[in-house]
Amino acid sequence: MMSISNKFYYLYLFITERCQLACGHCYLGNRSRNKHDMPLEQAQSVLSYFKRLGSQELVLVGGEPTLHPALPEIIDCAKNLGYKRITIDTNGLESHYLTSCVGSKIINRVRVSLDGAIAATHDRIRGHGSFDKAIDGINNYIKNGFNVEITTTVTQFNLNELAELISLCDALNIRSLNLHSLSVEGFGSDKHEWVIDPETWVRTMENICRLAKTCKVKIVYPPLWAKLPQLKTLAQYGYNGCIGTKLDRISVFSDGRVQVCTPMLGHSEPFGWFAENSFITSKKANEFEEFLNSKAMAVSSLQSGCPAHKYENITSSDGWIPVCRLWRIEASNQNMDTK
Repeated sequence: MMSISNKFYYLYLFITERCQLACGHCYLGNRSRNKHDMPLEQAQSVLSYFKRLGSQELVLVGGEPTLHPALPEIIDCAKNLGYKRITIDTNGLESHYLTSCVGSKIINRVRVSLDGAIAATHDRIRGHGSFDKAIDGINNYIKNGFNVEITTTVTQFNLNELAELISLCDALNIRSLNLHSLSVEGFGSDKHEWVIDPETWVRTMENICRLAKTCKVKIVYPPLWAKLPQLKTLAQYGYNGCIGTKLDRISVFSDGRVQVCTPMLGHSEPFGWFAENSFITSKKANEFEEFLNSKAMAVSSLQSGCPAHKYENITSSDGWIPVCRLWRIEASNQNMDTK
């Protein structure tokens, strides 16, 4: 029987589908045009329910969460319930609203999406003028005492710009740079040419690890691919294959959909639904069964891979083994040299 201890520690609450942008890799796709907000009462119910089950850290996501009309009330509810850390993932365009209605001592960190070191790269993905607005938002957050991090989805467009992006983070006094891989879902479902092949990804992250030793900003990234010797190195830092079965995180969307693995959104039946103040597990074959099957079919749990990888149309040739996309490591912690 599964222990409830440390289950659902991280709660990702997708409070709205609304957004001012239409990013080329947005996992919501056309749902971002629905302008649907999670009702305040439902958000409060989700926060209370999963807090009782062990949730300690909250990440507010969208769409663009700063567009939710009851954002201050949702944050107040989380604080009153005792969530240890509250994070907002944002495009940075509505920083003045957040700084005026919510204090920096209430929000533990703000993560701003930045997909390039220059406007031309970022705007190609997120829309004309969005880079300058994001930089203005970052500066405004820092000016008002917020702890700011940057999230970058690494694609073929910005792959060769990461060193410059790290320098920009240092110049802006950013605490952490969080590198993500592209999810081929939503608007990203037809962007297979944006995806980076295993060899290139690993070589790029090896270079990032070297750069991390000389920069101020902390860099966190998903290894994504490794060969067997490197898997054993990752195991020294806590990796144990597909982490979906741990249920240490849960994502609740504005329509009540409950997912364990967000890269599986749109590809698999969700883990369940949140309705009538309660979580209901899906009776159909769902994503959790894919996690279990992934581990059961593997030679060892280290080689259980990542069920979400199969939707990327990348063949793991030349001995590359997929690494769980939800698992990340700090770049300065290790050397993943595969030479």
